[in-house]
Amino acid sequence: MSGWDWLHAGLEIASFAEAQQAQRNMLGMETTIAIENARRAWLEAIKKFTFDISRDVQLAEEQIKAFPQQVYIVSKSLEWRLTTSGLSADSFPDFQDKEYFLKTHKKILEVIEKSKKKLTTSQLQEASTSIEYLSEIPMLQRAISAKSAQESLKNTEESWKKTVGLKSKKQLFTMLGMLGTVISCLACGGSMNVLAEEPSPLYIFPIISIALVIGTITLFSRGRKPDPEYMPLKERREAWTKQLMPQENWNEIVSTFGDLSSKQFQALYEKRIAFLNPILGGGFQEYLTTY
Repeated sequence: MSGWDWLHAGLEIASFAEAQQAQRNMLGMETTIAIENARRAWLEAIKKFTFDISRDVQLAEEQIKAFPQQVYIVSKSLEWRLTTSGLSADSFPDFQDKEYFLKTHKKILEVIEKSKKKLTTSQLQEASTSIEYLSEIPMLQRAISAKSAQESLKNTEESWKKTVGLKSKKQLFTMLGMLGTVISCLACGGSMNVLAEEPSPLYIFPIISIALVIGTITLFSRGRKPDPEYMPLKERREAWTKQLMPQENWNEIVSTFGDLSSKQFQALYEKRIAFLNPILGGGFQEYLTTY
């Protein structure tokens, strides 16, 4: 590895997110077979997560002399991730995996202490802020996406209602056109039969039939005319809806940052990126994405 590769590897949270998702999947299963399959997937996920943590802390340890502050930030972030995961040695059924987990946790604590000893008070304060910001960035990424989607849905609500109303009217016109077709056919057939017997006094029947045909054509044309706004708006709103998050997750966002606008969330995000870029190198935030 070269440059900040070791550091970015230590910030990578993909396996952490996978382990959390595997645990949620396991809780959502109902049948015995589904539960067992989900449990196996969860065990594989937490093994991979622990392996990644162990690899990352060892890579970080090799950089203590050159980059003690960055190593401290990475190792503290790894400790936070391991603690937040809720895992312990008892999470693993095999003794070898239990030992591996304990050794990994012990190694993290050792690297934290080694790197901490090399830092000044101001460097420790800066590192503490960095660790806090690193834990908040994934939340802000989700908050920006979700709030932007909320705002877009709200801003297009009126136009969506009008578009849906127009589509309903078009469907009604189409149904009336179909009904008119049936009535027109019956009327035309009836008038022709009547005229065959008594043509002169019943000239009104063809006129009515022709009027019905014209009305039917008009209704069909109004009902079948495409609405260029409906499908694009429908697709955009469906995409925005998928960006929303469960209420409990949104409550966590609000309790941490407040119920802000997407622009305000973006400002908080950019503030953290600006603070961390000189310390962690540009582009580190892409390793913190969880969706």
